[in-house]
Amino acid sequence: MERNFKLVEIFADFLNTKELKKLRSPVLSIMQAGVSDEEALRILIAESEGVDCAGKDKEFFNKYFPLCLKKLDQSPYLNDEYLKKISFDDIKSGDCKLFYDSYAPYEPFVFDDIYSFFDGTLIPKIGFFENKFSFPAISENGNIWMTVTPNEINTMQPLIQKAFGKITLLGLGLGYFAFHAALSDKVEKIMVIEKNKSIIDLYDGFLKKQFLSAEKISIIEGDAYELVEKGKLPESDFVFCDLWRDVSDGVIGYKRLKKAEKNYPNTKFTYWIEKSIKFYL
Repeated sequence: MERNFKLVEIFADFLNTKELKKLRSPVLSIMQAGVSDEEALRILIAESEGVDCAGKDKEFFNKYFPLCLKKLDQSPYLNDEYLKKISFDDIKSGDCKLFYDSYAPYEPFVFDDIYSFFDGTLIPKIGFFENKFSFPAISENGNIWMTVTPNEINTMQPLIQKAFGKITLLGLGLGYFAFHAALSDKVEKIMVIEKNKSIIDLYDGFLKKQFLSAEKISIIEGDAYELVEKGKLPESDFVFCDLWRDVSDGVIGYKRLKKAEKNYPNTKFTYWIEKSIKFYL
């Protein structure tokens, strides 16, 4: 099992400990040796994490690193209807602030769920852009809590396509799931449970007026975990759970909600980044 998580640990350490916004210059320097920008960034990450990509670890590097790290095209994300339609300003509500954050050129980031290679090795999906990429974010007490990045888009869109009937969303975030689900003819109405009043106020006061089908969406102020566990969710055909920032805090929340699913035998439950969370159970 330790071997299976080796790549996840390598890339997680790099993403969490290095100066990610200052990689353009060293990447371009390595490219002078005649390698692509993808290969240059792979080499930079490997060497920074003690992987001897030209020596004893050459086979490991050549086999797995190309599966983990790739250069992404911005256009599919820039053409996402949410990012095209919704404009953002620096707006504050209570302890929350709505603003634009960005990825710097060659800054690596997680862009999709982990997957298992045929030999059982877990492959993190890490991407980068050649140019700066801006995205909306909400910070709480100065800490970024919610975003709409390629990762959110890639991991939510498959579940948005499956949503139907009366749906309940656990967690509002920036409203990405609600925005897209409301556009679907298969979706009758959307009930969003959110406990942070500041987030609700940002939606009501700023985002709602920009949503194309906001009439389908209603907000319920409350603690989603408590409502689910007490069997008090609104009558729903489909539930989407997004109450965690990433896998590290998602495991506990996921276990709580899965245990409470029995209270809703006729409801389809889905979970953000469930594939990645399951690898840590």
